[in-house]
Amino acid sequence: MTLWDKSINAFAPVRLVAAYVAGHAVHELASSIASNKSNDRVLSGTDRFFKTRVTMHSAASATITTCDDASKFELVNRETGIVDPTFSNPPDQQYMFYTFQMIQQHGYWAISDASGVTLPDPRAIPCQPLRIPPIA
Repeated sequence: MTLWDKSINAFAPVRLVAAYVAGHAVHELASSIASNKSNDRVLSGTDRFFKTRVTMHSAASATITTCDDASKFELVNRETGIVDPTFSNPPDQQYMFYTFQMIQQHGYWAISDASGVTLPDPRAIPCQPLRIPPIA
């Protein structure tokens, strides 16, 4: 994911990313790079993964699930540093559930596909922050 994010901010695949991104994920990365490049925006802030688990594993493939806290994540204009007004991260979409399909490639584990869901999908519920009601 570090190389993925660096590639988006560089507006081109960075060195070694091809060793860690394969299959359908290559197209997803290229699409993300193209979209951000056309809008002159880069990733900013904090994007935190938690509750990460390997849910399936074999010699050639694995499935990883994780929660993503993007509550402090933004897309900003590369030149001005101003938050992109077309990007909004509504509260019900700040905490996502991701599934990463991994494959063995050149001796490394590579992301071959990734998918994420937000509320109201029930898979995103365990990723939501604990909401404590106010004391009356």
